[in-house]
Amino acid sequence: MNAAPDTGNGTVGTASTPIANVLANDIVVTGAPATTSNSTLTVVTPASNAGVVLDPATGAVTTTAAVLPGIYTITYQLCDKTVPTVCATSTATVTVTGGAGPQPDTGNATAGTASTSIANVLANDIVDGVPATPSNSTLTVVTPASNAGVVLDPATGAVTTTAAVPPGTYTITYQLCDKATPAVCATSTATVTVAAPRPTGDGVTKVPTLSEYGLMMLSGLLAALGLPLLRRRKNRDLNGDPS
Repeated sequence: MNAAPDTGNGTVGTASTPIANVLANDIVVTGAPATTSNSTLTVVTPASNAGVVLDPATGAVTTTAAVLPGIYTITYQLCDKTVPTVCATSTATVTVTGGAGPQPDTGNATAGTASTSIANVLANDIVDGVPATPSNSTLTVVTPASNAGVVLDPATGAVTTTAAVPPGTYTITYQLCDKATPAVCATSTATVTVAAPRPTGDGVTKVPTLSEYGLMMLSGLLAALGLPLLRRRKNRDLNGDPS
C-alpha cells in the first residue's frame, strides 16, 4: 500500500484543478494502481483555506478564484477496499501564485489643448483576483509613446497630453505587477488618438465684408454720381432758378 505525495499549481483570480487525481500515483495492497473503485479516500486535514478542496469521490483538488497566493496542504488517507484496515496517508500540496490582468485602454485628445486622455489605466485591470490599485500593484512604463508629450504617470495611472502634441495615434506599453513575492506581471497598452482642432466658425454662416479696395471703389462711385447733381444745382442757383 503506497500513497505518494501530490503537488499542483493554481493562479489567483482563476478557479482551477491543480491536481486532477491524487490517486494517480498511489498503489493498493495488491500492487495495482489505486482507483475510486478499489480504494477509499478520506480527508484527514483540510487545507488552511476553504477554497482549496480535495474531493474524495474523484480524487481531484480544486481551487476557487478567491484563494489568495500561498501554499496549501491537504493530508489524506488511502485505504484498500479489500482490506479496509490497511491504510496509508499522504499529502496534496497546491501552490497558488498571484495574477496580473491588465486590459488595453484608449483615450482621445485635441491638438493644441493639454488634456488627460485616460484618467487611470488601472481602472479596468485586475491583480490577484481584485481590482488593481496603486496599493496592491506596481505600474511601470515599458515603452513610452513616440511623442514625449504623451505621458503615463506610474504613480496615478493617468495618461496626459500636452498642447504641443500633433495629430496622430500614440501607444504606451505598460507593465502591471502584483506585490506578491515573487511578483507576477503582465503587460498591456494605453492608446491615445490626438485629433486636429475643428476650424473656428465651423457650421456658422459668415457675413461678407468689404475690403479697403472695395470701399474706395464704392466711395468713388458715389462721388461720380453726386458730382453732376452738385453742378446742376450750382448752375440753377447762378441763373436764379428757384427749383
